[in-house]
Amino acid sequence: MRGYFYLFTILFCLFGGSVRAAGPGVATDYSKSISSHLGMRMGHFEDLAAITSFSRPSVLQNLGIINSNASASYNSMTNVITFSDEALIEDGGHLRLRTLSEIRKSGHSYKGFAGVIFHEFSHSEFEHFLKPGKTPVDALAYEALNTIAASVIVKLKPNMGYFKRRVLLSEIFAYYREEVLTTLLTDAEDVMFQAGVFYESNKCAAKNFQNAVTQRHGGIADKYFNEYRNETLPYKESIQLRFAFVNGEDIDFQPAKEEMKMVYNVLWDQLDFYFKPPKNRRELIEFMNNSPYYKKMLTVCRGQ
Repeated sequence: MRGYFYLFTILFCLFGGSVRAAGPGVATDYSKSISSHLGMRMGHFEDLAAITSFSRPSVLQNLGIINSNASASYNSMTNVITFSDEALIEDGGHLRLRTLSEIRKSGHSYKGFAGVIFHEFSHSEFEHFLKPGKTPVDALAYEALNTIAASVIVKLKPNMGYFKRRVLLSEIFAYYREEVLTTLLTDAEDVMFQAGVFYESNKCAAKNFQNAVTQRHGGIADKYFNEYRNETLPYKESIQLRFAFVNGEDIDFQPAKEEMKMVYNVLWDQLDFYFKPPKNRRELIEFMNNSPYYKKMLTVCRGQ
């Protein structure tokens, strides 16, 4: 019996990292950083974190022998997300998700890793909210994926196996969520850049650039972020998926763009029900102009 125990221990260390229940606090700091950055309500995300376990990569994963290209992965059988170390940080002896600032300071793309985190927890949401139809918007989202998206997959990938097609429905949901978050973060960064605040590098523009911004907007740029183009296009209409990936295979949705719009509309409504994101860049800018978090950035840069 002792021999079997040692064998099991070795296999577990090789193939599986230590699994931990997410529980309270693991997602709190990440959630707060998203909320501060975009004004989204993140209580639903913390609810997801409370029912989803996570682990670090196994020895073989760290060695690049298995899943060498995946920064994170979700196992629907065990409801466990495996995160690379770039997404996690030790805090008081406990692991938690990194904030946007902590991801940025670690030298990695804060938009990319924040999107990956959101993507993986969306798989858990698909299993525990969409599939059982937890609310009417969850049921509608699952129906749209299970009918419209499923028929598009058959049309675009007629030789794809049944199991892979089923997994792809969850991937479409998760990739859409990731696309929404990275788009919002990119737009916020662009608005900051136009005002001379370089968030990615944590720097301010040179004084002559800041003076030019102030002059262009009649002095109001000292205290406010400004609109630079048509900012009223709804994210519900503009955010779409071009590609999704499942088990090493990609699918290009461009040939079925019009059909998939119906799916994205329903997915946006479900997202809006839980997270209340800005509906367009104008709403995002309005949030930024009313946020002490962003006002502090402007004050620091204008005071240089």
